[in-house]
Amino acid sequence: MMTWFTETPWPLMVILSVLALVSASWWLQTGRRQFLIATFLCAAGIIATYAVEQLIVTDRERIEAALHEMAAAFERRDRDAVLSSISPQQDELRTMVSRAFETVTAVDHLHLTDVSVDVTSQGTRATSHFRANGRFQIALYGDIGHRATRWSFSWQREAGEWRIHRIQRLNPITGEAIDLFAVRE
Repeated sequence: MMTWFTETPWPLMVILSVLALVSASWWLQTGRRQFLIATFLCAAGIIATYAVEQLIVTDRERIEAALHEMAAAFERRDRDAVLSSISPQQDELRTMVSRAFETVTAVDHLHLTDVSVDVTSQGTRATSHFRANGRFQIALYGDIGHRATRWSFSWQREAGEWRIHRIQRLNPITGEAIDLFAVRE
C-alpha cells in the first residue's frame, strides 16, 4: 500500500533536514555562500512540505477523523451524531446502532488505536479497522470495566460524504467476527 506523502510528511522533512544540516556544516567549514543558500532552501522546503500536508486532506484522513468524531459522540451519548455517520439507506444498521445506545449505558475513556483505512482505487468505497478501548457499563451487567474491542467498518461515498454501510465487531485477539453485543468473547 502506497502512502500519499501528505499523509506523512516526515520522510521528506527528515531528508530535507539532513541536507540542511550537511549544507550548513559545509558552509561553516568553507564559508562558501552556495552552501548557506542550500541550507535556507532546505529550510524553506521543510516549511513548504508541512504547509502542503496541512492543506491537503485525503479520504483516509477524512475517514479517520470521522471515526474519532463518532467515538467521541458515542462516549458523550449523542445518538444523532453517531447515526449521521451511517448511511440513511441502512435501516437495519441504524437500528442496531440505536440498540447499542440502549445496551451500553455509559462509556468512559474511549480511545481508538491501530486505526487503518484502505480506500479503493476508485475512491468510492473504503474499509477501516481499529481498536476501541474504554470502560463500559452495560444495561444488564452494570460496570464491566475496561474492555478492548476491535472493529471493521465498511464505508461508501454518498453525495460527497463518507457513510458507514457495514459494522463488524471482531475478536480483539483472533480477528474473527463476533456478535456485535457480546459481553464476553
